[in-house]
Amino acid sequence: MGDPTEEKSLPLNHYVWMMAIVWSLLVLLSLAWNRIQSELTVQEHARIQARTAFWRDIHYRRWNSNQGGVYVPVSEVARPNPYLEVPNRDLNLPSGLHLTLINPAYMMRMVYTMGEGPDRIKGRITSLRPTRPENAPDAWEASALRKFEDGVREYSELTDIGGASFMRLMRPLLTEPSCLKCHAAQGYREGDIRGGVSVTVPMAPLRASMATYHSAIAAGHFLLWLIGCGGIGVVALRLYRGLGRQRAAEAALRDSEERSRTLVEYAPFGLSIMDTDQRFVYLNPKFVKIFGYTLADIPDKSTWFEKAYPEPAYREAVRGVWAADTKHGAGTFDSIEPRTFRVRGKDGRERVIRFNNVPLADGRQILTYEDISIQVAAEEALRDSEQNLRLLSSGLLKAQEKERRRIAYALHDDLAQDLAVLTIEMKCIEEGLEGSQTDLRSACRKTHRHIVDIIENTRRLSHGLSPALLEELGLSAAVRRMIEDFSEQTGIAVSLDMAEIDHLFRNDTEIIAYRIFQEAFTNIRKHANATRVTVSIVRREGEVVVSIADNGSGFHPQEVLARRMGKGLGLIAMDERVRMLGRSLTWASDPGRGTRISFSIPEDRECTAKDGPAPACRRRGGG
Repeated sequence: MGDPTEEKSLPLNHYVWMMAIVWSLLVLLSLAWNRIQSELTVQEHARIQARTAFWRDIHYRRWNSNQGGVYVPVSEVARPNPYLEVPNRDLNLPSGLHLTLINPAYMMRMVYTMGEGPDRIKGRITSLRPTRPENAPDAWEASALRKFEDGVREYSELTDIGGASFMRLMRPLLTEPSCLKCHAAQGYREGDIRGGVSVTVPMAPLRASMATYHSAIAAGHFLLWLIGCGGIGVVALRLYRGLGRQRAAEAALRDSEERSRTLVEYAPFGLSIMDTDQRFVYLNPKFVKIFGYTLADIPDKSTWFEKAYPEPAYREAVRGVWAADTKHGAGTFDSIEPRTFRVRGKDGRERVIRFNNVPLADGRQILTYEDISIQVAAEEALRDSEQNLRLLSSGLLKAQEKERRRIAYALHDDLAQDLAVLTIEMKCIEEGLEGSQTDLRSACRKTHRHIVDIIENTRRLSHGLSPALLEELGLSAAVRRMIEDFSEQTGIAVSLDMAEIDHLFRNDTEIIAYRIFQEAFTNIRKHANATRVTVSIVRREGEVVVSIADNGSGFHPQEVLARRMGKGLGLIAMDERVRMLGRSLTWASDPGRGTRISFSIPEDRECTAKDGPAPACRRRGGG
């Protein structure tokens, strides 16, 4: 197929040329109309001149007639009028001067004879019944005179005479009382049309006077044509540029539509478009692949709900969530959180689907469907695995604690007792030696001190494995003793701010907490290179918050944890024990700026009950 914009450019070219042609025709028509109006104006000016000449002649004639004629000397120009038959037509004065009477018609004929020329206005009196044969009308004048008999009072026409253009105008000549002196004999009465005055005006001078105007009009129209063509060119250029931008925009739109179509058609998730009447208007191939439904299967939302959620209670629950999400109307899709439901497909299988609902401004809705069944199953398996691992880890820690207690008791009850007996026996041996056996006595005393040190180390090891102080006096005393031993053995100053925390926890919880403290101080002893440790134990809102900070060398927590061996095991062990308490361990450390760890221990409600602690909370001995 051809480019649509190329097809659009063809009519545009035609329109531009049509505009140019139409504009040229309009300018030509305007010029022609101006020339026609100019010619009509010239003709009207010619008529005005003719009327002026007519009325001038009428006034001259009337003056002459009212005077009864005028006597002038007889000459070559003014000869006696042979057609004037009146008394005293010719007079001979005593001075010898001969005079002749000049009547109005004769005077007008003489005046026009004096003014003859190609550019002069001509006039004469004519009649259908002329007294003088020379005054007989020509064909045009005869036609005009007949029209006067029909009531016409002026007749004019543009005619050619001898190859030149003239405006001819003729008006009737009415019989006045002064006219009857000469024409009563012809049967005329006052008011009769006796003939007419014919005036001929040459058009050449008038038209010549309009030549400058015609040139200016032509130049103005040419300039106007140029301006119009320029305007058409500018408009055409803008249209072509606009068409170019439109082509680019349409190409971009086509590319965008193609990308959108490709994205929708090959999207890795299902997609549907729902119209304002809650009817599905589009389902992409992935939707059909996931659920097996086509538009014919689920034409609207109601049908979708019936098939996707066959269990009525679950269906109504989903419908309620849907209604709550979309009650705010269009344009609020930012506030609609993704939803996850179990959906039954056409094949009867249930899938876990994550929905995204996007209400559009026009009332339609776009919905995406992501099948996360495998992911959910994997997450559930992972959670089960983590739960099993935590149960195993908890069991191992409990077994470890039990084994520690067994070993501690064995060390305390068996090895320590045997060593105590050995010290007594060594004392007896020393006392049984002769006074001269000084070397043996010295060796016995040395061995005795060594055995005493072994007993002390065994006692310390036994207390470390299972602190009797924790069972006898409680967690507060055990922690204080641990801190005192730590400070005494390492020389590190420890600042302790501790609330009373006895009788708040079950026995198992206290042991876990004690081991966390023990692991923390062990890490400080081995790795921190610290000179000062600050311990804060605060009770608040049903839990005890613990913070342990040192000013040691610090570390990068992520690097340490990434090793999963050596130093990282201490943090991992503490984190695991804190998780056994239902809490999480937090720590912050920077190289050269020390380390701070924090965790909380939830109070056991059965241990803080008003009616007394449960058996699992009571202490043996001092507890």
